[in-house]
Amino acid sequence: MCYYDSWFEENWCEEPREEETALIEAIKESVRQDIKSEMERLRKENAELQQYKQERQEVENIKKWYESRLQTEVEAYKRELRSAKIKELFGDYIVIGWGVKKKITLPPKCDKCDEVRYIHFKSPSGKDLREPCQCTKGKKEYLPLDLHLIRIHQEDIFNGQRKIFGYYAPCAHNSDDYRDVFDRVYKGEPFEKINEWNVVFLDKETCEKYCEWKTEQEAKKDGKSI
Repeated sequence: MCYYDSWFEENWCEEPREEETALIEAIKESVRQDIKSEMERLRKENAELQQYKQERQEVENIKKWYESRLQTEVEAYKRELRSAKIKELFGDYIVIGWGVKKKITLPPKCDKCDEVRYIHFKSPSGKDLREPCQCTKGKKEYLPLDLHLIRIHQEDIFNGQRKIFGYYAPCAHNSDDYRDVFDRVYKGEPFEKINEWNVVFLDKETCEKYCEWKTEQEAKKDGKSI
């Protein structure tokens, strides 16, 4: 009882006793250490989780790469089989023709645009806009494209002398599907009357001349000189 009375003596709330102060500080320090330990544990778990997610993403990327490579190899093998089958079926009827393909060579990327060569700016009203940078304008070049044509001919039924030829070329998106290109075979027309996507040359030299001419025309159109 004496101890109790001395603990609650007059004005005991005004100044904390040393025992109370030490106890409060000990509790505070204990809480600090608990919080610090918990934060360290969470930080460690988060780092391990991030590493796991990164490693898993790397595994997924490798898996997708191998799947894509396998698919590419399978498709290439199928094309080889189809090509071999076509050669077996048509043999001497297969001839080489030439189409036209376009190649665009871009200049080095400048430092005014983003990674996909767009310049960003704001409209007078403050709206975010973008437009292709000047460095997206590359040099257009036209080149011969080898085509394996199937040439089928038959004697004219009227006089038995003139041969009628039909040329068939594989479609661009399906090598199993051959289209009749007889009406697209170059027959000496002026180059300016030719559509480069719908012409088939039967000799490479003429195709090369057309490609050179077409490349020059594109350069003039862009205000460049070759």
